[in-house]
Amino acid sequence: MMTLREPLFEKRLQSSERRDYTYVQPDEYCRLLLSWRKMVRVDAGDSEVCGLMDLQSGKRYAIERQRLLRGS
Repeated sequence: MMTLREPLFEKRLQSSERRDYTYVQPDEYCRLLLSWRKMVRVDAGDSEVCGLMDLQSGKRYAIERQRLLRGS
């Protein structure tokens, strides 16, 4: 799993309640969304970040909405 963090996005995650999220690339987000794991959407109050949470482990994943739509 690729968890490359981009500096600006990382800074926003640290300065918010989303500190426990792992940033993922678009392909990883889609793979998680379509996997057999039980995932639920946990988007934050703002519309800039899409989030997923693994119900079994409680681990949270995030991606910037624009990045997900661009696919890069």
